[in-house]
Amino acid sequence: MPILVVPLLSLVIQLAFGQEEVPEFLNRRVAVWQLFYKLMVSAFIVGAVVTGVIFYVCFRYSENNKHNKFPATKEDAKH
Repeated sequence: MPILVVPLLSLVIQLAFGQEEVPEFLNRRVAVWQLFYKLMVSAFIVGAVVTGVIFYVCFRYSENNKHNKFPATKEDAKH
């Protein structure tokens, strides 16, 4: 019986007094603001891309663009 108690007791004492690495705690406020800024940057980039596409489509297919004007007569048409 003492043969089984000594290793078990030494294991319990080792766990009780053994030092483990302290886990790195995460500050929730910092994590939330970090996520907020990341999402704001991504929203800004997506908004800029969408605005650029809308501007391109409006300019490309506008009535004032000379590439979109149809010839008035057949003589003006290019073959």
